[in-house]
Amino acid sequence: MSGEKAKGRTDDHYRRIYALFLPVFRIVARATYGVRVKKPRHYDEPVLILANHTSDMDFVVVASHISNHMYFVASEHVTAMGLFGKGFRAWFDPITVTKGASKTGGVMDIMRRLRRGNCVLLFCEGRLSHDGRSTYIAPATAKLAKSVKCRVVTFRSSGGGWRQLLRFALNIAVCYLIAYSAAQPFVEWLLKDADVRVRDNLAMLVGMVIFTGLNYLGQRFFAFRQAGGEDRRGR
Repeated sequence: MSGEKAKGRTDDHYRRIYALFLPVFRIVARATYGVRVKKPRHYDEPVLILANHTSDMDFVVVASHISNHMYFVASEHVTAMGLFGKGFRAWFDPITVTKGASKTGGVMDIMRRLRRGNCVLLFCEGRLSHDGRSTYIAPATAKLAKSVKCRVVTFRSSGGGWRQLLRFALNIAVCYLIAYSAAQPFVEWLLKDADVRVRDNLAMLVGMVIFTGLNYLGQRFFAFRQAGGEDRRGR
């Protein structure tokens, strides 16, 4: 059963949420990677987007080039990241796959969402590439691309080396710890008499806002401070 039907939420519900976040994705992509697309591509049909994977924020680069709402295929560890994972699941309903386990469920979910007229973004290598060069792609991905009865689009972005990757990982970890360590006690203090569910949902939102702001500053002035001349544009 698909995520939307299980939760009683429709594709339109997630399209509206995605539309709210899309300008933020593009601001982050422009500020951190120098990506600026005047006329993003829009597809009038469901599309399976196969992209390489150079950082955990690659989806904002793809979102800068393609204006359609996309469902993300994400590893289970992403959706298990505390408040961030809860917010990511609630707002984007990703297609979750478990590393080392059978991908049959994920493949079926991808095909269901494509048949409903959606676009799906899949990082087909399944792991980060330090320099943007293509790495191993499982044969199952090729079978999926052949079996889906829709358009398949490939997207490639280039990376900036292992030092930049380490700075990026450190920035993400620090921003995450600060944002969600501050959000929970702040909301509990602010709404100490409110329902627990209300406090948890607001803490997710506050944590996401703090994380986004800190992450923007960290990537702009630390993680990618020497990346001004590097090409991060999709090809």
